[in-house]
Amino acid sequence: MVEVRTEDVVAAVDVAMAQWRIAGATVVVVRDDDTWVLPRGHRGGAGSPPTSAHTVYPMGCLSRCVGAATVARLVREGVTSWDAPHLVGAMPAGPPDRGCSLGDLMSHSSGIPTYTILLDADAVSIADIAAHRLRHLTARWGPGTRYVHSELSYLLACHLASELGGQGWRSMLSALLTDVAAKDAYLGRAPAPGDAARPAIWGAEAGAFLSQPIGTASALAEPIDGLWLSGSDMAALIRFFLTGCTPDRGRLLGAEHLDRIRQSRIKVPRFASPHAADVVPQGYALGWLEASRHTRRLLVHSGTASGMRGLVVLLPAERVGVGVFCNVDDPHVPTGQPCCFRCAVAFGLVDALLDRRPFVVPERGPRPVAPTGTIAGTRPEPDIWQRLRGDYEHPGFGRVTFVDDSSGQATFRYASLSAAVCARSGTLAVDWPPGQAATGQSPLVVEGVDADHVDLRMESSVAPFRFVRVPAPSAAPVRARRGR
Repeated sequence: MVEVRTEDVVAAVDVAMAQWRIAGATVVVVRDDDTWVLPRGHRGGAGSPPTSAHTVYPMGCLSRCVGAATVARLVREGVTSWDAPHLVGAMPAGPPDRGCSLGDLMSHSSGIPTYTILLDADAVSIADIAAHRLRHLTARWGPGTRYVHSELSYLLACHLASELGGQGWRSMLSALLTDVAAKDAYLGRAPAPGDAARPAIWGAEAGAFLSQPIGTASALAEPIDGLWLSGSDMAALIRFFLTGCTPDRGRLLGAEHLDRIRQSRIKVPRFASPHAADVVPQGYALGWLEASRHTRRLLVHSGTASGMRGLVVLLPAERVGVGVFCNVDDPHVPTGQPCCFRCAVAFGLVDALLDRRPFVVPERGPRPVAPTGTIAGTRPEPDIWQRLRGDYEHPGFGRVTFVDDSSGQATFRYASLSAAVCARSGTLAVDWPPGQAATGQSPLVVEGVDADHVDLRMESSVAPFRFVRVPAPSAAPVRARRGR
């Protein structure tokens, strides 16, 4: 990498971290046979240890590319194929169903909505969803017809691959990571032990970064939110995705299987890509977004979990890969120039490496002003709330409850989730508290209340579901005692 001087990159990244208020970051560069891992800043807030090449970050949706490679090994061994149908007739209430292939499920083209609330409530296992509950849900589009971002689809793919491979998903994923030489990798619900990054926020009053608690992944979402990797791990994985090889084990995937992972399966609309404005999506492959930037084809994916973020950019034809990970929740802002800290550093490095020019991170421009304030909700009308209170069941989702909490607040409860019920602009809705994972439902809407049922919109892309009231248990009769 003679075109890019290490000291220039260190200086530019440090300046960018100060501009973007980033507490700690790790930058990974792979080009041909050269690998470079640059840890900067601190693992958490002020006073925490410095980051190292072995500091692990949560991968979030970046786990998808690792999952796709795990399934690709099953395909290579002849255990299954990317296009073999599974879950045939699993969602009879949706469009005509030819079954979902592993390729559909891993490329956001299964048509199955994400059903965020079902995942975040941690109410059931993915095996139970596949075997018993999916048939009671519905989809708006058929498999292979439209890009529909879906965490549930990916989790179903992990479950099916585990059944086909005859071992747990964690074991299969760990086997790949071991072969790739990702020696710091950690997979589990609880935060990674040891040299783990912690989310940090800037404390204006303190004039320093403040460490924040690390969230715990739900059991259901562990394949997405439970994977932690270090800069050294990502360097090994980037090399693997560029070449299919590792220094210690040689070739792990042949060119045919590697190309299959990197080829688009479904067209992605422009609005579905949150990356920098000059990154134009072409389609979604298996765990990767295929895009173009200027005249170059690239693969890109982002991930966020526990208030930390990552980004990986691959240019297979040029044998170049860049990863940027940080412990601050710095989201993509496509209308901002540059988009975010990760895009500024990653694409600045790509341009420097390929155009042989000095590496300079563009200055952080003004951010679009977010709207302030929300329409305040009020407690539901007494007569409506009186009719709504109680327990309801649906064969796909299970039981929900509308009840007054200890403070008298009208409350919705579903497994591990709890939130206020408010009336707003003539609509009765569930408002998830800030920071609760199910905020993505935004919000759950009550669309009909009757004596024996309630209609709830549990997923924005499909019609509401009817939950049937569970009769309150009748009091046991009191038997009179006979005198002696």
